[in-house]
Amino acid sequence: MQLSELQRIGKYSTLYVVKVLGIDRERLRAWLLKEYFEPTLPSLGRGTRIGFSRSDIYGIALFKLLVEIGIKREVVSQLVGKWIGSIGVGMGPDDAGIFGKSTYFMYGRVVRGGEEEYFSRLHIDGSGQGIMNMGLYPDKLQMEKLPADMVGNWSYINIVNLAQIRQEIDEAMAIEG
Repeated sequence: MQLSELQRIGKYSTLYVVKVLGIDRERLRAWLLKEYFEPTLPSLGRGTRIGFSRSDIYGIALFKLLVEIGIKREVVSQLVGKWIGSIGVGMGPDDAGIFGKSTYFMYGRVVRGGEEEYFSRLHIDGSGQGIMNMGLYPDKLQMEKLPADMVGNWSYINIVNLAQIRQEIDEAMAIEG
């Protein structure tokens, strides 16, 4: 994707994001420096502006929520971080992206073959039929149900209402202008 296209999509500044999400600027900066996620328009060098899309803001809100409820940032980054900054073909700056198409976010921990791993899924329609795999390959999205070997082996599964997060963010963005 061309730089001009990235600049058009990543139109929201760091200052705008911290105001909308109610987080400290240094906290957001630390998350970016530790590469827990990348914005749509990453820094292209010292002193260059980074830019966030609406989808990025929704994703960062989800990241923030999961960290605030006690999940380690490294784990949250595995579950959510790789989706922040990912853009779809023809996406505009106010398109909600992958987080806007989803009703809820499901994540959990499972033990398979004696190894602990985390998984996450996005529910992408209102019918209850589709679950989007957010596991290992974010560029190869597939509709799937929870694999059979996870069903009886999970330690916990939690669900986050993305529609509520979007509504709260949209209201804050309307206030900020």
